[in-house]
Amino acid sequence: MRLVTWNCRRGPLAAKRAALATLDADVAVLSEAPRPAKSAGERDMLWFGDGTLGVAVIARPPYRVRALPQAGVPCVYPVRITGPRRFTILAVWTWPAPSYRQALENGLDAYAHLPGPVVVAGDFNGNVRFDRPRRRRKWADCFARLESAGMVSAYHAFSGAVHGEEPDATHYFLTHRDRPFHLDYCYIPKRWMRRVRSVRVAPYEEFAALSDHRPITVALA
Repeated sequence: MRLVTWNCRRGPLAAKRAALATLDADVAVLSEAPRPAKSAGERDMLWFGDGTLGVAVIARPPYRVRALPQAGVPCVYPVRITGPRRFTILAVWTWPAPSYRQALENGLDAYAHLPGPVVVAGDFNGNVRFDRPRRRRKWADCFARLESAGMVSAYHAFSGAVHGEEPDATHYFLTHRDRPFHLDYCYIPKRWMRRVRSVRVAPYEEFAALSDHRPITVALA
């Protein structure tokens, strides 16, 4: 199974899906994805959002997507994935509601009751580099919460990278190569790590014409 998370940054959905196909994804979370046309009839995709941009969850056979009841909180959307491997995915695209970190934590609170295993993937818009000593709650606390729930960031666990010192950027501010940040994550159950065969963040050159973010691909046996 191949999981992909990518902030595809607005633009024609067909172009985003064509680029996604090159990653050979079985299940993908597209943040900042344009709303599909009503006539598109996308049976393999669920889209969530209130405006022209939102979050899409896409699966290819034999995997299927099924929307779960929403709790009325923004930025985090629950989907049940069925197929050879069954799990719940919380698809994420945070914005200040009231803050990026709080938006994610509100979603984690709202869907803590959902059956596992659980994957949390998308554009968190966060990194421990953004933490400040005087802030009561920090991104480090949020990541620790996910880990205490039995999940790990596939990228960090596979590569050995330390939060805040990631050598691979998932976002380039205003597309500038010299403004790299690691803001996108794919948290998977810790027990899945023994099945992880590779974790790849696309380099700067790839997908540069389509987005200021780069996808993370997690390949599992």
